[in-house]
Amino acid sequence: MNQQRFLSTLNRLIEQNISKPDFGIKEICQELKISRAQLHRILKKATKKSTSLYIRSIRMRRAKQLLITSELNVSEVGYAVGYENRSHFSQDFKSEFGYPPSHFKS
Repeated sequence: MNQQRFLSTLNRLIEQNISKPDFGIKEICQELKISRAQLHRILKKATKKSTSLYIRSIRMRRAKQLLITSELNVSEVGYAVGYENRSHFSQDFKSEFGYPPSHFKS
């Protein structure tokens, strides 16, 4: 499988499971039938990000989209992208984009 197709498959898998807080590296490896090391190598080469940062960036992009396009509040968006703790969600969001999710809504 080429790199672009792999990333497309990975992105689709993450999106399908985005609301599950316990969906992470272990589950991705099981679904794709590859090792953690293999997944890490592929992502590092393709995106320059670690696996956990890549998953987080997908969650954060989806969160930003939901904040802009939906009527959900910040806590609801956090839950929708797999966070159980609003402050952790807000911290990761700010780390990703440079401003808190409340920049869009409170």
